[in-house]
Order: sequence, then C-alpha cells, then structure tokens
Amino acid sequence: MFKNIKLLSPTMQLLFLFGVIVFGFFQYMFLQGIIVISWIPGIEEMSDEEVMNRVMGSNSGIAQTLLILQQVCFFLFPALFMNYLLRENGKGIFYWDKRLQPFIVPLTLMLVAVFSIPFLYFVNIQVIELFPNSEYFVSMDEERTKVIEQATSNDSSFLFLLNIIGIAILPAIGEEMIFRGFLIRNFYQNSNNIYFAVIGSSVLFALIHFQPLKILPMLALGLLLGLIYVYTRNLWVSIAGHFLNNILSLISTKYPILNLSENIYISSAASLLLILGIVYYLKGIRKIQME
Repeated sequence: MFKNIKLLSPTMQLLFLFGVIVFGFFQYMFLQGIIVISWIPGIEEMSDEEVMNRVMGSNSGIAQTLLILQQVCFFLFPALFMNYLLRENGKGIFYWDKRLQPFIVPLTLMLVAVFSIPFLYFVNIQVIELFPNSEYFVSMDEERTKVIEQATSNDSSFLFLLNIIGIAILPAIGEEMIFRGFLIRNFYQNSNNIYFAVIGSSVLFALIHFQPLKILPMLALGLLLGLIYVYTRNLWVSIAGHFLNNILSLISTKYPILNLSENIYISSAASLLLILGIVYYLKGIRKIQME
C-alpha cells in the first residue's frame, strides 16, 4: 500500500509524515481514554483538573505509562514507520562508528548545553515579558512544568526507571529520528540549503515542546543536535547527546542539589561556550552536502 512513498517528492513525504503523526495523536487519545477510564472509577463526575491531579499524583505508574505511550504514538511509531518506508533513501542513518572520537566533542558540547539552560531560560523570560499576552505564555509553561514535576516527584525506583524510559530514552530515539534523521534531510532536499535544513528543523523542535519559556534553550539544543548530526553523519551521536541532556535534566529535577548549573555565573559562561560552538559549526557547514 505504501510502496511508492519513497518515490514521492520531499514535500509530499513531509506531508505524509505529518499525517502519520496526526494518526498517532488520535491513536494516543483513544488509548489514553481507555486507560484512564479503566483506572479511575467515576471519572465522568470529575473535572479535568481533578483527573489530572489523580493521574499525575499517583504512585501506580499510570502517569509514566501515559508518557511512554505518548512518546511511542507521537514520535517513535511515526519515526520507525517512515524509516521503514524510506529505508532505501535513509541508508546509513543508523551507521554505527565504533570509534569513540566522533562522540567526544559533541557530547562535551551537550554537557555544556545542560549547564547553559538556566541562563538561556532567564533570557527567554525577559523576551517573553515583552509580549502583550506574556501572562498566558507563563501560565502555559508553568502548567507543563507542573505536570513533569508531579510525574517525577516520587521515591519509587521502579517509577524513576519508567521516567527514564519516557523522558530520556524514547524522546532521544524518536525525536532524533524525526527532527534530525528525517527533517534535516527532507528540508535539505526541498531547499538545497543546509542552513535552512538545520535551522528549520531546530525551530520546529523548539515549538513542538509547547514550553514558551524554554523556546530559546530548546532552539539552542536543537541547533547543536542538528549540527552534530550533519557533521558526524551518525544519528547515534545526536541520540546519545539528546539522551545525555534529558537524563541529566531528569536527575536534577529529582535531586535539585545536583543542579550545579543554577549558578548564574557558571550558566552564563556555559551559554557563551555553547553559542561559540554553534557559531563555529554553522560557519563550517556551508561545504557539507547531505545525501
């Protein structure tokens, strides 16, 4: 049925991916409804806020299960499905380089990126406050942050393991396959402009997380991951970098004492190093040709 997808134009392939993601969204909403209704008796008499608090405050693992399901339906399933359909065009996406050298500099920069987040977050807030409806953006971000904190604020080792799967492992694989493995190649094929490919995929990466107060940190992270992928031609490097960022963020959420990057001087210095690294990579990619 889908044999001819790889013969379509890059634009049509992009639209097809969007359709698969929309299908994944409805699939998630259907499964989420079944799980929540079966887990919470009398849910029809509760408000949406009461249901959310019951789910996120539970130690049964339902919040983590829904998060994992969301990652599978929104990102991992569409990514694996597209990779299967375009496997001839995507040959080499998962090429594994056994040498450690390609990992060292990118992962070092990813570590710097983690420490830069508080300063970039501070700058992001100053920019958001310039908008007339800034209160809406702040409340939207606070609601998203509250959900994450509720889902990770338990002492169970089993639930923490589920959080690692849903917050660190699955996003690193699914999101990198879509935003780097597919979108950068697709945008480059559409425009023949490597700058547009990297920056365009990074902007979408920042927007898709629906956290207005973290758009700047997400954009910087997306740029770095995109540049890592373009330079190394190894999606596993950007997956490892994405996982490193997510796992350290998860650990610092659960154990705030480990969040050394809250020091504004360390964070601002890390931000400067991160920006210099991104600029250095951006200056060099004009000579790179994607397959």
